[in-house]
Amino acid sequence: MEGDILDCLEQLGYDGPLLEEKALLRAAGEGLSSPEYVDLCRWLTSRLKPLCGLEESLTSGPDDMDSLQVEMSGLLKELHCPFEGAVSGVLQGSTRSTKDHLKFVLFLSSELQAAQILSGRQDSDKHEDESPVQRELSAICETLELPEPGGKEAEVFSQLQKKDLQQITGEM
Repeated sequence: MEGDILDCLEQLGYDGPLLEEKALLRAAGEGLSSPEYVDLCRWLTSRLKPLCGLEESLTSGPDDMDSLQVEMSGLLKELHCPFEGAVSGVLQGSTRSTKDHLKFVLFLSSELQAAQILSGRQDSDKHEDESPVQRELSAICETLELPEPGGKEAEVFSQLQKKDLQQITGEM
């Protein structure tokens, strides 16, 4: 399970201290008492929130264990976490198993991956009615961090020309 979690975290772009198996196991062993574990759950939740429209979030830390337990339990319930016994254990403070804490991270990371996939599909559906040229221009603008063309393709080319000139004169 740890290997799956580490692979998933890497794919999601996590670059925190828990990308090593020993560190992850240690933090999961401490659970909500571990600042690193809470930070990881907070990182996953912060990325899930805009994609899923979550009401719950993790704002408390290990120093306010009662609030953190309520927030974590509420978050897992809102996401319909299938580990019911472990979720109620969070609220009661009885979840002490490393395995349960690893399950929570695996669940949150899997939910984030699923939300990103669905979000990507919705984005591609938006561009489906565009011509191939418009899709390509949108992709170029996104890559170069330029504003979307919005029907003014000629402006995109002048922006590209300016960007090229900036690159050329900046490198000389």
